[in-house]
Amino acid sequence: MSPQYFATMGIPFVVGRDFNEHDTYSSEPGIIVNQAFVQKFFHGEDPLGKRLGLDWNIRHGEIIGVTADARQTDLKVDPQPTIFLNQAQSPMYFGALVVRTALPPAAIASAVERAVHAVDPDQAISHIESMEQVLSASMARPRLESVLLGIFAAVALLLAAIGLYGVLAYSVSQRTREIGIRMALGANSQQLVRSIVRDGIGFILAGTLGGLAMALALTRLLTSLLFHISPTDPVTIVAVCCLLLAVGLLASWLPARRAAAVDPVGSLRVE
Repeated sequence: MSPQYFATMGIPFVVGRDFNEHDTYSSEPGIIVNQAFVQKFFHGEDPLGKRLGLDWNIRHGEIIGVTADARQTDLKVDPQPTIFLNQAQSPMYFGALVVRTALPPAAIASAVERAVHAVDPDQAISHIESMEQVLSASMARPRLESVLLGIFAAVALLLAAIGLYGVLAYSVSQRTREIGIRMALGANSQQLVRSIVRDGIGFILAGTLGGLAMALALTRLLTSLLFHISPTDPVTIVAVCCLLLAVGLLASWLPARRAAAVDPVGSLRVE
């Protein structure tokens, strides 16, 4: 790392300082760690000024700052204990240049290349990407899996609604004579609608409770697809159950309205 890297990436310091021009190859090596490192190895103790032994191109160094945790490799991987060394004190043969700009990244890429080549004409430059592209590449597979699961869930919901409608519509057709008799005896359309919807609610509740039990049993399979959301998130579970009930009620209401429109005289003639 080099000075201003954390400011460029928007990673705040919790305590201590960033690398600066006084951290040179001949001075005491400075080390910056993240909060995960402090929590694991210092257990609440102040880490500033502590010396660490390193198996690197420097043998030891002093902790000069602690930064907030940030995901370094993958958005799905929780921040790990991390040590940051100064490029000026622990030089490497490869590196990455990070540029923060208010302009579109593609518009300044060539200008950045010219600036690098002005310092070292033989410096090879590759993998020029914006942070949006990096994030998009990291989320490509989880996003695809989420879209596919969403499509399958929508198809399953549609099939469930069609199946429920079909069962209730068939039940209404088989009860045409009964419905005609009830209407002839004084039952009104609202009573019929409530009766048929009540039957549908029984199917809905049984299916929802069974599906909820299966979902809770299989939540571990979905953990890898979730980001900062618990597989048993109560808000999500309640929202999905409400959606299922709403779709089921609609599927029940349609045949109920059809039954309410039955002609009592005509239905009594049905064999």
